[in-house]
Amino acid sequence: MPPADETEAPSAASGPLAASKVAHPPVILEQVRPEYPPHARRLGITGLVRLEAVVDIRGAVRDPIRVLASVPDLDAAAIAALRRWRFAPARDDRGQPVPVIIEVPLRFVLR
Repeated sequence: MPPADETEAPSAASGPLAASKVAHPPVILEQVRPEYPPHARRLGITGLVRLEAVVDIRGAVRDPIRVLASVPDLDAAAIAALRRWRFAPARDDRGQPVPVIIEVPLRFVLR
């Protein structure tokens, strides 16, 4: 089998790429804000939850969603919200949709 041409764009079959490595990263179409957990609100818990997930070729967020920076009382709410986000899928330099890995920071602030 001949060696792969290094100039050839990676295909979806090779797995998701970092969003920063594709010609056209995904664009948020629907962003759902997390519901503040009542117990966290009562306790005055705030913070930043950073998540990592794959946006597939249809623009949906796939499981598993990884927690990169945790606030234990807020993680589940952040994950539940991100599952409902929708994107215009990322596209390679040929305009083909490709799966990508994204990082999403979700800040919880009491008002």
